[in-house]
Amino acid sequence: MTLSVHPATAEDIPRILDIQSTALRQSGFFRACGEINNPGGFQDHDEKYPEPIRRELQTKRLVYQMEHDPGFHLLKCVDDETGEILAFAKWNVYVGGPQALQRWREQMKTGEDMFVPEGANVEGYRYCMGKLFDNRKLFFGEEGRENCGMCYSSCN
Repeated sequence: MTLSVHPATAEDIPRILDIQSTALRQSGFFRACGEINNPGGFQDHDEKYPEPIRRELQTKRLVYQMEHDPGFHLLKCVDDETGEILAFAKWNVYVGGPQALQRWREQMKTGEDMFVPEGANVEGYRYCMGKLFDNRKLFFGEEGRENCGMCYSSCN
């Protein structure tokens, strides 16, 4: 089997979200953030954002990031024989001077200043992502420094 890595397109997102849902369904982090259905917890959130609505919002968010965030990179790993997407990775690249660092600072906001995407469980998202962002600030400093980081990767 020969595999290759390519930039993902908007048409790839449904398959990417299928992989994410399968690979991360046991992740407390993703369940608390509201990215994945959370049976046994956050029923109010899951009722307000059932899977079809959540999937639509996630798709819109990824397309928006692909089109408007120059540092966002969504990659897919493809079986060259079948064309099937087997895995994906999300990367954030903050390289290129002051504009990149300003983007980093905007995206690392915590607390009430944090951007919480529509469809996310606000309390869980602020808690989980806030902890993640606080640790990034500890490492990179409050003002940040040029860096690139893989947000996560998942495979089927």
